[in-house]
Amino acid sequence: MSDESIVQPDEGSVSLPEVKASVPKSDFEAGPETPADVQPDSETPKPDESAEKQERQKNRTKAYIDRLNAENADLRRRSTEWEASKAQPSPVKTASTDDLTLESFDYDIAAFTAAKAAKAVEEAMDRRQQQETSKAEQAKEHEASQAYQDRLDTFADDHPDLPRLSVR
Repeated sequence: MSDESIVQPDEGSVSLPEVKASVPKSDFEAGPETPADVQPDSETPKPDESAEKQERQKNRTKAYIDRLNAENADLRRRSTEWEASKAQPSPVKTASTDDLTLESFDYDIAAFTAAKAAKAVEEAMDRRQQQETSKAEQAKEHEASQAYQDRLDTFADDHPDLPRLSVR
């Protein structure tokens, strides 16, 4: 703006004090606004409008907090229900071979079939474990026997006057 376009106040008009402030180049330069920095002007809302605006803001905030509290309560209720359902026993009963009857499962075919399959798998795993255990024991016995025979052969080679004994 040039100096020529500035309008000088008339003698009858009210003149405003000149405020010489440098215009900040960025928000960082401007810094935070404090109430002392803010000058009231004609566009400032009236106290009645400001109170109404604050009341509306409070109402929106209260509604938001109420909605969050309701969601939180619902999530807690659902979590409690889920934990309670997890605590209940599963429909698949573990029963001995004698108890595996359709009647013992209240004629629930799915539960009966699942229990029967679980029992068959359990028995197969037990048989497999027993086989592995017996193989491991046999291998250990064979290894011990072989070690004994090797020691016996070594002793017999060192003492040729002793009769040859064989465990085999």
